[in-house]
Amino acid sequence: MRETPHAFAENRERSDLPARSLRAEDWAGAIALATDPWWRGIVHLVAGEEEAAQAAWWLGLAELDEAELLAQQTRLAELLRTEGAHWRESGYPGRAWVLERYACELAPTAAGWAQTVVDALAAGLEVWAEGLAQVTDDRPDLALTLLLTVPDAPAAQGFWRPYQAQPAFQTLALARLLPQLLAVPLPQPLAVTRIWAEFCAEVGGDRPEVLATLTNYYQNIGENGTSLIYAEKLWHSSVDAPQKVAASYLWVRGLMQTGGKFAAAAAVYEHYQAAAQAVLAQDRSLPTPELLSFMTAGAFHLYLGDRPQTTHAFFRQLGEFGQRHLRQRYGAFLPTQPRGNRLRVGYLSECFRRHSVGWLARWLLRYHDRQACDVFTYSLIPTGDDLHQGFAAHSHLVPLSLALPVPEMAARIQQDGLDVLVDLDSLTSSHGCGVMALQPARHQLTWLGSDAAEVPAIEGFIVDPYVLSAAAAQAYGSAPKILPQTYIAVDGFEVGVPTHRRRDLEIPETAVVYFSAQSPYKRHPDTFRHQMQILKAVPHSFFVIKGGDRATLAHYAQTIAQEEGVDPQRLRVLAGDRTEEIHRANLAIADVVLDTYPYNGATTTLEALWQEIPLVTQVGQQFSARNSYTMLINAGLTEGIAWNPAEYIAWGIRLGEDQGLRQQIREKLRVGKQSAPLWDTRTFARHMEDLYRQVVG
Repeated sequence: MRETPHAFAENRERSDLPARSLRAEDWAGAIALATDPWWRGIVHLVAGEEEAAQAAWWLGLAELDEAELLAQQTRLAELLRTEGAHWRESGYPGRAWVLERYACELAPTAAGWAQTVVDALAAGLEVWAEGLAQVTDDRPDLALTLLLTVPDAPAAQGFWRPYQAQPAFQTLALARLLPQLLAVPLPQPLAVTRIWAEFCAEVGGDRPEVLATLTNYYQNIGENGTSLIYAEKLWHSSVDAPQKVAASYLWVRGLMQTGGKFAAAAAVYEHYQAAAQAVLAQDRSLPTPELLSFMTAGAFHLYLGDRPQTTHAFFRQLGEFGQRHLRQRYGAFLPTQPRGNRLRVGYLSECFRRHSVGWLARWLLRYHDRQACDVFTYSLIPTGDDLHQGFAAHSHLVPLSLALPVPEMAARIQQDGLDVLVDLDSLTSSHGCGVMALQPARHQLTWLGSDAAEVPAIEGFIVDPYVLSAAAAQAYGSAPKILPQTYIAVDGFEVGVPTHRRRDLEIPETAVVYFSAQSPYKRHPDTFRHQMQILKAVPHSFFVIKGGDRATLAHYAQTIAQEEGVDPQRLRVLAGDRTEEIHRANLAIADVVLDTYPYNGATTTLEALWQEIPLVTQVGQQFSARNSYTMLINAGLTEGIAWNPAEYIAWGIRLGEDQGLRQQIREKLRVGKQSAPLWDTRTFARHMEDLYRQVVG
């Protein structure tokens, strides 16, 4: 029987009843209450029954005259849009999209079609372009949405690019894009973020904040050569000392990460030091982001030379300056009372994930005595990857974010009433140093990282009897806290399937293969020359290298090889491996690993020793120049330990020529896995806990 307009009016008064059940996702209840065919159709549509929805509406519209039909279509469109707004606000953009799409078919508007595009994008639906074709009015808000979500799609580019020349659009877009280009990890695939970076360069390439962001972005994705274009431009556009500090830091970092521009990096670092000393002399109050970066920007000292006295004097200047100004601004966050009888230990890091620090720290967290300790991890980059999940399983993991202000981080840590807070990143994390400066725990230490950050609020740097020389230890402002055996122990490493074999690299099976997979920061030219002298003395040998920009590293390596009289054809320069597990598997091609100096390997050394590969290292004074030394000692080896360049070269030659000695070392490493301190994480955990108790007193 045909419903009359009067019946529609009566049902309109009861329309809140089916809506209430519908929004509770009670489809059957909503249908039972929906005597109005419009509401019956809406319920079916939200429930995903599109054909049933169309049938309900067709029955309602079939017998209406033309005047009634237009009015009821308008009413249905209003109901659809009202319900669409509800589901949109409730976090169901897919439902909002289908409701708005039907509303547009009944009563099309430019705003409605634009909304279908936004809803489809939010829901991850590929049909957004259908609605975009219907938008013909001026919609800069929609253009910005397309730029932020699907900038690489041709239809989207056709819509947003005409807005690119508008100053107001540029301002809005830069405000949204610059933070996303700095995010770690990136919020979108590289295909998208590259378009963002190109957009920012085109519309704001003369602005310091854009140049700094682009420099960081390209360095973070490993395109250091491109980053240098923006870093150098930023340096030359800098006016005062604080700006020059930030610009020169980024410039040096790009040069060193490239892997073959060490001399240029050292020259720019002199500019950085001069600018930093000017800031210290002026005692200028810097904005917080610049202040945090200033505290850690001296880390390049460690790669350029083994000079612990001058290095740590400079680190102290930066740390004291940063802490004083941060506390003037925010105060300190020292907790008042301990909680309970168990030791409360916290660890702060950006690296509770697939990162060198994450691979090493995970074992201590796993073996902490839960009967004696409450363990907290404060993750500044919570990725959710497998290692991150492991930290969550073995501690109270608190996900923070680099986007949070440092005082908020400190306040959150303060709530947990820690006895000891241990920073794992040191000079590699400006945010970590800032948090430690505000002292959210009664006692604070540094472990792992690159070296002691020399922030006054950090009372100790965790070491072992080997990793610091006596002379270097006296240079530290934060007292070295010495463990009885080793400052690091691991249970081992996961190993995948190799992607490189000797035949793939055109290396004979009988050749001696030297190997180095260090960060490009560590590839000092003096040490590289020593490595070439080893290669020259062992005729039937090859050198496999990876790390940094492959083309730049190849040019760097080949140039030094030729200068040292080595045929560049004996070098193999590889790209980085896709995963750490594959990297470890590919170590199987190596006969001998040649360590770097004055900054040794750490994780890379442990991985080589776990794979039972002989290693040659030169021992220096500073912590970073003695990492491999302590690891060899704690693995049960003295072979391969050199105290000067001549011994380094001699050990490299001897291990290359003496296959029997190599086999003896491999056997020692194999046996040592059963009892050597380097692989005894349970004992190491007890030593760390004893140290914490001594510190707490």
